[in-house]
Amino acid sequence: MSFLTPVDTQSLPPNHYQSRNFEGFDIRGQVFPGSWHHANFSRITSGPTSTFQRLRQTFTLFLAFLAGFITAYAGSTFGLMFQDLNTSFWILGLVVGFLLVLFFGTALRNGLTAALGVLSFVTAFLIVITVALASQDIAGLTALSTLTIGGSVAGSVGLAASITLIQSRPLSLACSTLGLIIGSSFSLPFDFTHRDILWILAFSLPVLSLGTYLGHCTLQDDSRYKLLRNLAIQISTWHSTSFRTSDLTGANFSQAKLRFTDFRNANLTRTYWYNATFFQNNLQGTYLANPTIRRLVTTLDGHGKIFDRLDLRGVNLDNADLTGASFIGADLSHATLKGANLTNAKLVKAQLYETNLSGAILTGAYIENWGISPETDLASIQCDYVYMRKPTEDDPDPCRKPDNKYEIFREGDFAAFIAPIIKTLATYQKQNVDPRELSVSAKTLDLYHYEGIDPSATAIALQRLAEQHPEANLQIVSLEGRGDEKIRVQATVADEVDRSELSEAYSQSYREIKSLPYADLQLLLKGMEEKDARIRSLEQMVTTALSSNKFYVESYHSLGDTVSEKSSINIQAGGDIGNVSGITGGDVSGVINLGEISGDVTNTINQLPDALPSNEPGLKELLSQLQVAIEAEPELPDEDKAEALEQVKVLAEAGQNPEDNFLQKAAKTAMKILKGTTAGLSETTKLVQECNKLLPLIAPLLLLV
Repeated sequence: MSFLTPVDTQSLPPNHYQSRNFEGFDIRGQVFPGSWHHANFSRITSGPTSTFQRLRQTFTLFLAFLAGFITAYAGSTFGLMFQDLNTSFWILGLVVGFLLVLFFGTALRNGLTAALGVLSFVTAFLIVITVALASQDIAGLTALSTLTIGGSVAGSVGLAASITLIQSRPLSLACSTLGLIIGSSFSLPFDFTHRDILWILAFSLPVLSLGTYLGHCTLQDDSRYKLLRNLAIQISTWHSTSFRTSDLTGANFSQAKLRFTDFRNANLTRTYWYNATFFQNNLQGTYLANPTIRRLVTTLDGHGKIFDRLDLRGVNLDNADLTGASFIGADLSHATLKGANLTNAKLVKAQLYETNLSGAILTGAYIENWGISPETDLASIQCDYVYMRKPTEDDPDPCRKPDNKYEIFREGDFAAFIAPIIKTLATYQKQNVDPRELSVSAKTLDLYHYEGIDPSATAIALQRLAEQHPEANLQIVSLEGRGDEKIRVQATVADEVDRSELSEAYSQSYREIKSLPYADLQLLLKGMEEKDARIRSLEQMVTTALSSNKFYVESYHSLGDTVSEKSSINIQAGGDIGNVSGITGGDVSGVINLGEISGDVTNTINQLPDALPSNEPGLKELLSQLQVAIEAEPELPDEDKAEALEQVKVLAEAGQNPEDNFLQKAAKTAMKILKGTTAGLSETTKLVQECNKLLPLIAPLLLLV
């Protein structure tokens, strides 16, 4: 095994040592300041220098010897209280014995901190007795009693500290026994009897037994003895390997032997700890200070375990087995769970902002009100189905997606269902709005079409489903798709209905209607249109999605008894929802060609009529000014420029036919998207100023106010 000297570490230039590979190195006694992003510390050996290790061991053995020596003196003074037949002495001895038992019991049950509190009370109690009796003899014995109690505490705590520092109970006990023997030889009177020896033994046995137990519990990270453990760690990590306040983002400590190492307040974001061993390290100010989290990141085994409401920010759980684990209310922001198995995991109200979930398995996971952000990586997620709410006794299979319990997500379905449209979610993020606060509590019914879709059959099947199941209160809220690739119709339904049954009923009705001859289908459509004119609007919406070469999303309205307009940007990230709808247009694939898009927008604007002779500019002039402002804004990314220009085109199309309800609704959506696009820009930018001036003038010309 190689050895890295302090000079080697300190002499490395910063840009060099950040990428150093220390695999298998012995780095005992080294200090690693600054940034060590993605450094390889796998299989390292850390700890104090050899010199300090020997000094610490010598000090530890002396401490154990001293504990036994003091205990012998304390036992001898305790026996003196019962050598005289004086009743007062006996009473004082019994009081001291009772208080010692109280101290020992408190230490065993409530920990060392509570026991030391009792010790303070004991000292005050003895002082009060001394003052009250005002006797020279009693005062002397009271002083001896105080020494007895202090000696018993010092003996037990000293032995516990020795065991904690040297990690060897037999060696510490041997030194304590030697100290007890030597201490007894000094403390016994010249004319001692066997009874004097018995007093020392009777007193020393429980004291040293308590010290042994305290040392054992401290080594086991028992929280009751945190004070003793912290003291031992402070001593152990002196002149030892130190990563204090270092930035270890993405570093690899797999299979590392970490002993007496200082990690205080280090940045451990996405640091890899698999199979690392920890012993007496100073982990204050890091997630490793929690034994549960430390065990999780080193074993990567959270199968069936509970991590509710834990602060797991920045942990590295790549490829971890988290099947059936509960993360209710846990904060997993900035963590990495690449390839992790989260089958049946409870992610209710879990925070996953900027978390890497690429390649994770989410089949059967419960994702009610989970929090994700545009930076949450959901690439290549494996998922057959998810649950949108927590299970209950009455509903052990709650809000399953896909709704039909006999179906599973096909490739890409989960990403389309749960991943927000990044740009829209980012817009709300710029406005400091938590998307989860915009969630609705309604359940949704998601209907997928994979190999093409018949607009007429879809419209009729949906209308028929609403009529046959009025208790479902079916309301179409969005339609998503791109050409013939895949179309998803989403509707809200009443909480108590069986969505699997509704999904199957729709599929059966759609297949029956689609199999009808064309003439019969059109006759049926015409009959339903006479009863409800909205059926033609729904058909037109599906047709538009099929003919679009861009990702198309459109909001719709109720198919129930009353029309209930949905908001044109309908973020549904929590509860039972989980998608963003209401965005029309927006090419989300391929290379952005601003020149082509700009030319298309210009052609559409030019089809608008010129303004009437007046001092007021018309719609054509206003939209042209808006187009120029968008294209000239240096702080607006090309992707956002393309999206904003698409919305200007929508406004121009609506201006050509302001009476068309379909185009009116699209224009309302476009206005909101344009406002959202500028929300993240400074108020002093030219585009923001132009939008603030132009949009209020455009709205009345399109009859939007």
